[in-house]
Amino acid sequence: MVVRPCQGICEFEMIYFNADGSLAEMCGNGIRCFAKWVFDHGLTATTQDLRIMTGAGIKNVHLDVVSRKVTTIRVDMGPPQFEAAAIPVIGQQNTLSITLPFPGYELEGAAVSMGNPHCVLFVDHDPSEMDVGTIGPAIENNITVFPEKTNVQFVKVIDRNNVKARIWERGVGETLASGTSSCAIVAAGVKRGLLDPVCIVHLPGGELSIDWQESTSIFMTGAAEEVFSGTIEL
Repeated sequence: MVVRPCQGICEFEMIYFNADGSLAEMCGNGIRCFAKWVFDHGLTATTQDLRIMTGAGIKNVHLDVVSRKVTTIRVDMGPPQFEAAAIPVIGQQNTLSITLPFPGYELEGAAVSMGNPHCVLFVDHDPSEMDVGTIGPAIENNITVFPEKTNVQFVKVIDRNNVKARIWERGVGETLASGTSSCAIVAAGVKRGLLDPVCIVHLPGGELSIDWQESTSIFMTGAAEEVFSGTIEL
């Protein structure tokens, strides 16, 4: 991530590069880390509310602060989109129910945009038992369906307020957590009648609380911690 000052309606602009060098429109985990860093390092005033420009538009961020350090961050992620052209997805009449045949699995997914494309797979298996490293890139790179590629989520519904998930991230590979993916999971689950509007997404890297009342933006709340610092010589 690159921190840039932003003139006018925003305090900062977040530029986000994937591991493969491609630009990502948005990163939910990233924006929490970004917001914590600029506050904890004194780049902002004392406000606990920030407006951050991203490739997916302006995101409003609220910071919970204890002893001048950010603990948790709540982000207005904007409304999810299910229209095929907005995701984008090709050749699917119902984006909430996409059949993706794969040897050994009957995979059914829902396509969602959170400013970036997602394919949410609701599975009967525990995600820890699935071959994410094979299925994930096959779906990510299926440009006949997802012309801009896609993030892929493997999701087991625990109950109406809890899901367990693993994430295959476009341009990156498997990641321990993903904010936009978690929002896409809950949005798809609510639309399909599987989940209630407030849900905890359990990921290998931790938990995120997602709140979507359908008529409003979807809100993501989670923690962030600074774990190291360094310098890069150019």
